[in-house]
Amino acid sequence: MAAPKHRGRAVALVMLGLSVANVIGVPFATWLGQTAGWRAPYAAAAGLALLTVVLVQISVPHFPGDPAATGRSEAGRFFTNKQVWLTMIAGAIGFGGMFAAYSYIAPIVTGTAGLASGAVPWFVFAFGAGMVVGTWVAGEMARWSVMGSLLTSSLGMVAVLLLFWLVAPAGWWLAPVAFLTTAVASVMVINLQVRLMDVADDAVTLGAAMNHASLNIANALGAFAGGIAIDVWSVREAPLMGAGLAVAGMLVLLWSTSIHRRQA
Repeated sequence: MAAPKHRGRAVALVMLGLSVANVIGVPFATWLGQTAGWRAPYAAAAGLALLTVVLVQISVPHFPGDPAATGRSEAGRFFTNKQVWLTMIAGAIGFGGMFAAYSYIAPIVTGTAGLASGAVPWFVFAFGAGMVVGTWVAGEMARWSVMGSLLTSSLGMVAVLLLFWLVAPAGWWLAPVAFLTTAVASVMVINLQVRLMDVADDAVTLGAAMNHASLNIANALGAFAGGIAIDVWSVREAPLMGAGLAVAGMLVLLWSTSIHRRQA
């Protein structure tokens, strides 16, 4: 539905819903679970899912399917493309750095930063607000350069996670760093989506879907790496492990960029 030059902004606009959900939904679900019991958020989520079905039927334009496009034909083109694999690996590893910090925000806030448990929702809110701002910025940066945005955000992830580790004992000073962490990470997510759709050629539908598959791997990998840091050192070092993942992801992106330039 969007012109090619606006593809980054269009992807960012859709993904903005996910970012806003983190700002509104996570604190609301936490409050609802505390006041009405742990089952209540599940019932609320089911109700919202039903509402979503209704809204999609009412508002999303109906386009006929492409009979020539099949899952088998798209998969054959998609999974034999080296740039597709490099982009997904970069997302699975590099974006995992953010989850190394995000997954353990509660013990970092209460243990390392020395704040009360009541401060945790504010840090969750800071993460969510960072996602909203970063998603909007990502759409604008995609118009400048998708690969440039990816490399810039990867370097930014390394820097902000190192800053996260450094500022962790400083109490409330950690909150703006939490905001920056997800803001930079969101720039990476949106541009990974656009990049994957660009290199997927005719398998663009699969390209749009597989970005989230790689990001789910990042979720697991980041939490796993942070857990190793906790076992070996302390919870403060979880973001440090995340910075290591961000460096590894950036190296994969540099590899992808070198191949792109040679082909160009």
